[in-house]
Amino acid sequence: MQVNNLGQRDLPAIIDFSVPVKLNRVAVWKDVEVFHPQVLKTCVWNPFIQCSSERIVHRESDFLTHFWKNPVLDCSIADCLRFRCDIPSFGVQEELDFILKGNLSFDWVSQTLQKKVVVVSVAEITFDRSVYSQLPGQEAFLRAQTELVLEKYEVHNPGPIIVGSTVGGLLLLALITAVLYKVGFFKRQYKEMMEEANGQTVPENGTADPQAAQ
Repeated sequence: MQVNNLGQRDLPAIIDFSVPVKLNRVAVWKDVEVFHPQVLKTCVWNPFIQCSSERIVHRESDFLTHFWKNPVLDCSIADCLRFRCDIPSFGVQEELDFILKGNLSFDWVSQTLQKKVVVVSVAEITFDRSVYSQLPGQEAFLRAQTELVLEKYEVHNPGPIIVGSTVGGLLLLALITAVLYKVGFFKRQYKEMMEEANGQTVPENGTADPQAAQ
């Protein structure tokens, strides 16, 4: 995350990061850390900026109702890890780079009973509003969020379809064979084959051809 001071004077500021880390005692994000910011223009680490963290436990237990209405996981429904980074003096046109890092777990997703869930983490800039003010319409520049979309991907097993199609084909072939046998198709075919093998044709009335008998 990049933070820029586009104002006309230096000021002390606070950067807050809120990350959902547990849902119903099951881990969401693990080993979450915030790396110290870097001044991008000079590539020098700022030793005066200190970050601390606190755990906020969410007491609401009816999270399923929340997910049925809005499948979003954030700090309003989950236990949250909040990082506070104090910037004693945020210089004019200064650019700071914050890195939020962690490992995402997937064990909690099954609790939501949803096929698609959005995980939201929030970053917000605050300052002493009794001393400093912001221009109207710039409220959106003080807050940002990241959205991670998790969607269940179902892999279809073609085995049952292949087996069912094969068995169905064999049953259909057996049925066709039984019907042909019932109407005497194979008997007529066998009779014609035998007549061709003997070199003569016997009419259906049973009398031989006089010319063939000579």
